[in-house]
Amino acid sequence: MARKEAKLEAAARRREAKQVEAKRQVEEIERQENEANSEQLEDSLWTPPLPGPSAAIASAPQIAKHHDPRMILGLAGSLILLAGVFCPILSLPMVGGISYFANGKGDGTIIILISMVSLLLCYRKLFRYLSIPGLGALGRLGLLVVRFNHLKSEMVQDMRSEMAGNPFGGIGALMAESVQLQWGLGVMFVGAVMIALAASYEIIAKVQT
Repeated sequence: MARKEAKLEAAARRREAKQVEAKRQVEEIERQENEANSEQLEDSLWTPPLPGPSAAIASAPQIAKHHDPRMILGLAGSLILLAGVFCPILSLPMVGGISYFANGKGDGTIIILISMVSLLLCYRKLFRYLSIPGLGALGRLGLLVVRFNHLKSEMVQDMRSEMAGNPFGGIGALMAESVQLQWGLGVMFVGAVMIALAASYEIIAKVQT
Protein backbone atom coordinates (compact mmCIF):
# COMPACT_ATOMS: atom_id res chain seq x y z
CA MET A 1 0.00 0.00 0.00
CA ALA A 2 2.76 2.41 0.90
CA ARG A 3 4.59 1.53 -2.31
CA LYS A 4 1.46 2.33 -4.37
CA GLU A 5 1.07 5.68 -2.65
CA ALA A 6 4.72 6.48 -3.32
CA LYS A 7 4.25 5.76 -7.01
CA LEU A 8 1.18 7.95 -7.17
CA GLU A 9 2.98 10.76 -5.40
CA ALA A 10 5.96 10.46 -7.77
CA ALA A 11 3.62 10.51 -10.77
CA ALA A 12 1.92 13.62 -9.41
CA ARG A 13 5.28 15.32 -8.95
CA ARG A 14 6.28 14.49 -12.51
CA ARG A 15 3.01 15.92 -13.84
CA GLU A 16 3.52 19.03 -11.76
CA ALA A 17 7.09 19.38 -13.04
CA LYS A 18 5.88 19.00 -16.64
CA GLN A 19 3.21 21.66 -16.08
CA VAL A 20 5.79 24.02 -14.60
CA GLU A 21 8.13 23.38 -17.55
CA ALA A 22 5.35 23.91 -20.07
CA LYS A 23 4.35 27.14 -18.32
CA ARG A 24 7.97 28.29 -18.35
CA GLN A 25 8.25 27.57 -22.10
CA VAL A 26 5.05 29.50 -22.79
CA GLU A 27 6.35 32.48 -20.81
CA GLU A 28 9.67 32.31 -22.67
CA ILE A 29 7.87 32.32 -26.03
CA GLU A 30 5.73 35.29 -24.97
CA ARG A 31 8.82 37.16 -23.77
CA GLN A 32 10.60 36.61 -27.11
CA GLU A 33 7.52 37.77 -29.02
CA ASN A 34 7.29 40.91 -26.88
CA GLU A 35 10.96 41.69 -27.45
CA ALA A 36 10.56 41.22 -31.21
CA ASN A 37 7.52 43.52 -31.27
CA SER A 38 9.32 46.17 -29.23
CA GLU A 39 12.31 46.06 -31.57
CA GLN A 40 10.05 46.47 -34.60
CA LEU A 41 8.35 49.42 -32.91
CA GLU A 42 11.69 51.07 -32.14
CA ASP A 43 12.81 50.56 -35.74
CA SER A 44 9.65 52.18 -37.06
CA LEU A 45 10.03 55.17 -34.72
CA TRP A 46 13.77 55.61 -35.24
CA THR A 47 14.93 58.80 -36.90
CA PRO A 48 18.49 59.52 -38.01
CA PRO A 49 20.37 61.64 -35.49
CA LEU A 50 21.07 65.25 -36.29
CA PRO A 51 24.65 65.93 -37.28
CA GLY A 52 26.79 67.27 -34.51
CA PRO A 53 29.09 70.29 -34.70
CA SER A 54 31.94 68.25 -36.13
CA ALA A 55 29.76 66.95 -38.97
CA ALA A 56 28.48 70.46 -39.71
CA ILE A 57 32.02 71.84 -39.81
CA ALA A 58 33.15 69.02 -42.08
CA SER A 59 30.28 69.64 -44.52
CA ALA A 60 30.64 73.44 -44.51
CA PRO A 61 33.15 73.58 -47.40
CA GLN A 62 30.84 71.51 -49.60
CA ILE A 63 27.85 73.71 -48.73
CA ALA A 64 29.86 76.85 -49.43
CA LYS A 65 31.07 75.38 -52.69
CA HIS A 66 27.54 74.82 -53.96
CA HIS A 67 26.08 77.97 -52.39
CA ASP A 68 28.83 80.54 -52.94
CA PRO A 69 27.35 83.98 -52.19
CA ARG A 70 29.60 85.51 -54.84
CA MET A 71 28.16 83.19 -57.46
CA ILE A 72 24.61 83.94 -56.36
CA LEU A 73 25.17 87.71 -56.34
CA GLY A 74 27.05 87.68 -59.62
CA LEU A 75 24.57 85.57 -61.55
CA ALA A 76 21.50 87.29 -60.10
CA GLY A 77 22.98 90.74 -60.68
CA SER A 78 23.92 89.93 -64.27
CA LEU A 79 20.47 88.60 -65.08
CA ILE A 80 18.74 91.54 -63.39
CA LEU A 81 20.97 93.99 -65.26
CA LEU A 82 20.19 92.22 -68.52
CA ALA A 83 16.45 92.25 -67.84
CA GLY A 84 16.50 95.94 -66.96
CA VAL A 85 17.68 96.82 -70.46
CA PHE A 86 14.31 95.70 -71.82
CA CYS A 87 12.25 97.44 -69.11
CA PRO A 88 10.83 100.96 -69.51
CA ILE A 89 13.54 103.47 -68.76
CA LEU A 90 11.99 106.64 -70.20
CA SER A 91 8.42 107.87 -70.55
CA LEU A 92 7.50 110.29 -73.35
CA PRO A 93 4.17 112.06 -73.76
CA MET A 94 1.98 110.56 -76.49
CA VAL A 95 4.50 107.74 -76.87
CA GLY A 96 4.72 105.91 -73.58
CA GLY A 97 7.57 103.93 -72.12
CA ILE A 98 10.82 103.35 -73.99
CA SER A 99 13.39 100.74 -73.03
CA TYR A 100 17.13 101.32 -72.93
CA PHE A 101 17.53 98.82 -75.76
CA ALA A 102 15.18 100.77 -78.07
CA ASN A 103 15.15 97.99 -80.70
CA GLY A 104 18.93 97.94 -80.87
CA LYS A 105 19.24 101.69 -81.46
CA GLY A 106 19.94 102.72 -77.85
CA ASP A 107 22.96 102.47 -75.62
CA GLY A 108 21.41 99.43 -73.98
CA THR A 109 23.58 97.20 -76.15
CA ILE A 110 26.56 98.30 -74.03
CA ILE A 111 24.76 97.18 -70.86
CA ILE A 112 23.91 93.88 -72.55
CA LEU A 113 27.60 93.34 -73.32
CA ILE A 114 28.50 94.20 -69.72
CA SER A 115 25.99 91.69 -68.38
CA MET A 116 27.35 89.01 -70.73
CA VAL A 117 30.87 89.68 -69.51
CA SER A 118 29.65 89.37 -65.92
CA LEU A 119 28.00 86.03 -66.68
CA LEU A 120 31.19 84.78 -68.28
CA LEU A 121 33.26 85.84 -65.27
CA CYS A 122 30.84 84.05 -62.94
CA TYR A 123 31.04 80.92 -65.07
CA ARG A 124 34.83 81.07 -64.88
CA LYS A 125 34.60 81.87 -61.14
CA LEU A 126 36.72 84.98 -61.63
CA PHE A 127 34.75 86.89 -59.03
CA ARG A 128 37.43 89.46 -58.25
CA TYR A 129 37.17 90.82 -61.79
CA LEU A 130 33.42 91.44 -61.47
CA SER A 131 34.26 94.90 -60.17
CA ILE A 132 35.09 95.93 -63.74
CA PRO A 133 31.66 95.27 -65.30
CA GLY A 134 29.88 96.24 -62.06
CA LEU A 135 31.52 99.64 -61.75
CA GLY A 136 31.34 100.08 -65.53
CA ALA A 137 27.58 99.57 -65.49
CA LEU A 138 27.15 101.91 -62.52
CA GLY A 139 29.21 104.57 -64.25
CA ARG A 140 27.25 104.17 -67.47
CA LEU A 141 23.93 104.46 -65.66
CA GLY A 142 25.12 107.42 -63.61
CA LEU A 143 26.19 109.16 -66.81
CA LEU A 144 22.76 108.42 -68.25
CA VAL A 145 21.04 110.17 -65.34
CA VAL A 146 23.33 113.21 -65.63
CA ARG A 147 22.80 113.46 -69.40
CA PHE A 148 19.05 113.08 -69.03
CA ASN A 149 18.75 115.87 -66.46
CA HIS A 150 20.95 118.14 -68.57
CA LEU A 151 19.07 117.47 -71.81
CA LYS A 152 15.70 117.80 -70.10
CA SER A 153 16.55 121.20 -68.63
CA GLU A 154 17.85 122.40 -72.00
CA MET A 155 14.74 121.11 -73.76
CA VAL A 156 12.41 122.89 -71.35
CA GLN A 157 14.33 126.16 -71.65
CA ASP A 158 14.39 125.96 -75.46
CA MET A 159 10.68 125.19 -75.54
CA ARG A 160 9.88 128.19 -73.42
CA SER A 161 12.14 130.57 -75.32
CA GLU A 162 11.01 129.43 -78.78
CA MET A 163 7.33 129.53 -77.92
CA ALA A 164 7.40 132.78 -75.96
CA GLY A 165 4.20 134.68 -76.64
CA ASN A 166 2.54 131.57 -78.10
CA PRO A 167 -0.65 130.67 -76.26
CA PHE A 168 0.30 127.02 -76.54
CA GLY A 169 3.82 127.56 -75.25
CA GLY A 170 2.85 126.54 -71.76
CA ILE A 171 1.50 123.22 -73.03
CA GLY A 172 4.74 122.51 -74.86
CA ALA A 173 6.79 123.26 -71.73
CA LEU A 174 4.55 120.98 -69.65
CA MET A 175 4.99 118.17 -72.16
CA ALA A 176 8.75 118.61 -72.04
CA GLU A 177 8.69 118.55 -68.25
CA SER A 178 6.56 115.38 -68.27
CA VAL A 179 9.44 113.37 -69.69
CA GLN A 180 10.58 111.19 -66.81
CA LEU A 181 12.90 108.33 -66.07
CA GLN A 182 11.14 105.03 -65.36
CA TRP A 183 11.62 102.02 -63.10
CA GLY A 184 13.79 100.15 -65.59
CA LEU A 185 16.68 102.37 -64.55
CA GLY A 186 16.27 101.23 -60.94
CA VAL A 187 16.30 97.59 -62.03
CA MET A 188 19.59 98.08 -63.83
CA PHE A 189 21.08 99.93 -60.84
CA VAL A 190 20.15 97.01 -58.57
CA GLY A 191 21.79 94.53 -60.93
CA ALA A 192 24.97 96.59 -61.22
CA VAL A 193 25.24 96.98 -57.43
CA MET A 194 24.84 93.21 -56.95
CA ILE A 195 27.64 92.56 -59.43
CA ALA A 196 29.91 95.03 -57.62
CA LEU A 197 29.05 93.42 -54.26
CA ALA A 198 29.93 90.00 -55.64
CA ALA A 199 33.40 91.31 -56.47
CA SER A 200 33.93 92.85 -53.04
CA TYR A 201 32.24 90.10 -51.00
CA GLU A 202 35.50 88.70 -49.64
CA ILE A 203 36.65 92.14 -48.50
CA ILE A 204 33.31 92.82 -46.78
CA ALA A 205 33.38 89.41 -45.07
CA LYS A 206 36.91 89.98 -43.78
CA VAL A 207 36.00 93.43 -42.43
CA GLN A 208 32.95 92.06 -40.62
CA THR A 209 34.97 89.26 -39.03
